Amino acid sequence: MSYNRITGAKASQGLRATLAGALLALLLAPGSGHADLMADIAALSTSTDSPLNWPEPPQPRSRSSRGQATIAPLFSSEQGSWPFEPFTHNGLFAVIANYQQQHPRGVHLRGGNVDLATLQRQLGDSRVLRPHKDGYLLSYPVVIGADAGLIVQDTTLYLDIYAGAAIINRGDLTVRDATVTVWQGQRPRTRIAQYRPFITGWAGSRTWLDGAVLDRLGYDAHLSRGLTLARSQAQSANLPPARLVARHSRFDNLSSGLELRQGEAWISDSEFHRNRHYGIDAIDSRLRVRTSEFRDTRLNSSLRVQGNSRLRVADTLFAGAHKSALESPGFSGELTLLRSVIGDSGSHGLALSANGPARLRLADSVVAGNQLSGVQLQGPIQATLTGNRFRHNRRPALRVDARQPAGEVELLLWRNHIGRSDQAMLTGAALARLAMADNQLELATIEYDWLQGYLAPLQSELAQQLFRHGCPVDIRADEHNRPRFQATGRRGCP
Repeated sequence: MSYNRITGAKASQGLRATLAGALLALLLAPGSGHADLMADIAALSTSTDSPLNWPEPPQPRSRSSRGQATIAPLFSSEQGSWPFEPFTHNGLFAVIANYQQQHPRGVHLRGGNVDLATLQRQLGDSRVLRPHKDGYLLSYPVVIGADAGLIVQDTTLYLDIYAGAAIINRGDLTVRDATVTVWQGQRPRTRIAQYRPFITGWAGSRTWLDGAVLDRLGYDAHLSRGLTLARSQAQSANLPPARLVARHSRFDNLSSGLELRQGEAWISDSEFHRNRHYGIDAIDSRLRVRTSEFRDTRLNSSLRVQGNSRLRVADTLFAGAHKSALESPGFSGELTLLRSVIGDSGSHGLALSANGPARLRLADSVVAGNQLSGVQLQGPIQATLTGNRFRHNRRPALRVDARQPAGEVELLLWRNHIGRSDQAMLTGAALARLAMADNQLELATIEYDWLQGYLAPLQSELAQQLFRHGCPVDIRADEHNRPRFQATGRRGCP
């Protein structure tokens, strides 16, 4: 059973009678065009290439608990300098020079896992690591070797801003029921006023956050904005990507909560609050988020995805971003958002711009209260929107922009409730395809224009099919980029 429906507080009795057929079930003939449309939606929603088929998060690696720590120069011919080269121009070494009186040195971990208490005993140097308040104060950079791991558990690790403390991970970093934050103390400000400690994980590394809090880390510099997972050009392409597993954790007041550069992340039951630039910023990466929360991103969007990336988000709240809840400039990949709430954004709810073939699946979600459109699409995107509710967005619920005259966006709408917005339901440039079935459209007034732009001339005919006759519609651009209705094959429908 399926139907299209239109409602409105000011709808007249005559209109209600005219549109009564919109409340009747459609009798679908086998092989009808409507069935073909549903098959298209099902294919887009259950593609075998979808992030839904990702493997489970990686498990912790078994390591010896006899890791060894040494203090050694950060640049050495034996170890190579590539893990530190990205930070030579971002202020890290200038800050280190204000604290250390010799060639910049760091704590190097090798040969197994080590916790903070063991690390302090091995180093025996309060200038490097010492007890502080409810945990430990680190004043040197720590480099976790590929065969080593650092465990921060049931404590607080303070990273000294004025000493150039940071964590550079090539092995395993575990933060369990613990906080990693910064310490400024009473020292006078240095000439590198913007520096903040950060965590960077290179390809092959794994970062485990379980009940962790990352607080006030990062500043606006390359690979230094908070927690970053990246691949260096000096690393083999065969090396696995840097990976993060975060559960029951909080990313609070970082420059960017998480940056992924050819990385992979599994995030659940976690919070991204008050981060400055982005909650998560991903390029050419795979990201899976569920039962989490993004609030009050101060300058940009809660989540930015670029390049050939795959993203799956489920049961997650996005609220209060200065720009969009989710944006994807220069994107070619797959985005899947399920059972989520996207609202109160200073710009669009979702703003997707593709520079290569891309797919969007938005299902069973609420998109409401955004200052611009609920969803804005640009570029070669196949967008399937099913079972969503759009309410009180200040601009059209759905907007299609184009960088060229020919239509690029394919938009399939099924079982959505598109409620009142300050402007039309759908506006913008040419589409390659628009298919609609089983949607509910709520208008403020009968005279309301619910289509604008490219589809405006079809408004009357679409209304007849959708609301008077209760028919699905499938509109595709012809060779001259003009919209043409496709036959549905259902008796009584054009």
